[in-house]
Amino acid sequence: MPVDVDTSQRLDAIASATIAVAKESGARAVTIRTVAGHLGGSTTVVTHYVRNRADLMANAARFALSIWRQEMETRLDGLVGRERLLAFARYWTTTTPDDRALRSLWIEMLSMNDPDSIARDAVREEAKQERLGILELLLGENIPHPERAADILYLLMRGFLISSVEDPDGWPSERVADAAAIVLQLLATV
Repeated sequence: MPVDVDTSQRLDAIASATIAVAKESGARAVTIRTVAGHLGGSTTVVTHYVRNRADLMANAARFALSIWRQEMETRLDGLVGRERLLAFARYWTTTTPDDRALRSLWIEMLSMNDPDSIARDAVREEAKQERLGILELLLGENIPHPERAADILYLLMRGFLISSVEDPDGWPSERVADAAAIVLQLLATV
């Protein structure tokens, strides 16, 4: 009789293994075979749930985003005004070892040449959702021109993601958090 497996738990385990492989060996090392090996099984342990490498990376992004959103809600809970905006900026500019691996995966997903890339589409959808989240945050804070302010903050944060992969020592979290605080202060006065 087949073993009953919870699909969402298996997808989360695959995502965790994908992130672990990227953390240990880099984003280019992420393949169905290396992730299956990390899980201790054959490739069917992975391919039963994801079709290809693009799906594999999109699944890791989905997993990480769900965790990040929960963490963000927890950190912002009960905060208002400038304190809430600064907590948002500090959270966005935090870098953990998993974050570095995920950012490398994110760049790898963006660079996929397949015009129908599920991974690239997942990154693009995530980007839209992040910008909307920033806008929602700003709408409640009496910031002039919240649409433009959301664009500016979004570009700052996305630029940080790339810079933190390109030159992690040159762009520590504290430096970017300070820059974000200055931008938030400027946005409140424009």
